[in-house]
Amino acid sequence: MNHDLSGKKIAILIANGFMQSDVTAAQRMFQDTKAKIHLVSCENGLVNGWEGNGWGHHYPSDVSLGKALAADYDAVVIPGGLAHVEKLLKTEHTKRFVGGFMRAQKVVVTFAEGVKTLIETGMVRDYEMTGPESVISDMNGEGVIVSSEMMCVDDHVITAQKSGEMYDEIFSATADAILAYYEEMSAAA
Repeated sequence: MNHDLSGKKIAILIANGFMQSDVTAAQRMFQDTKAKIHLVSCENGLVNGWEGNGWGHHYPSDVSLGKALAADYDAVVIPGGLAHVEKLLKTEHTKRFVGGFMRAQKVVVTFAEGVKTLIETGMVRDYEMTGPESVISDMNGEGVIVSSEMMCVDDHVITAQKSGEMYDEIFSATADAILAYYEEMSAAA
């Protein structure tokens, strides 16, 4: 499939401690597809990534999570990294923002612990998803069909069990899901 996402806007949801390799892979892939990327964060100014066993680079936030609306984006990517996910889950804006993508059936991509933000929306019942062992009981509790696959695509929801792996497959599936969504919208119009 041709992955030209010109004119599409992708939000990457981050807080201090996000898995830097997930974000750099997402930025690289979406730049190649000509999509516009915004780093959305609950942090003010610079957000610090996590790389390997220590802090990584600082990334400037483009949009405050408190002001971000799912209606302004075509997809959201939520990287792995337990520290950043725990920080995101401390604000109701995360649930509102991610929930907006679920309600509108827009593409949501999560890596590893990032799936917790999706679970917190309470809108995942009957979706087939994958995630790290640490969130399986939460997934079961919300009625998720738990997959043992490394990556799972169910309609507009793409989940990856680990961070830092399978980027080509995951972002190709993401681009396909975004394109399929807009093709479906065009056909319905």
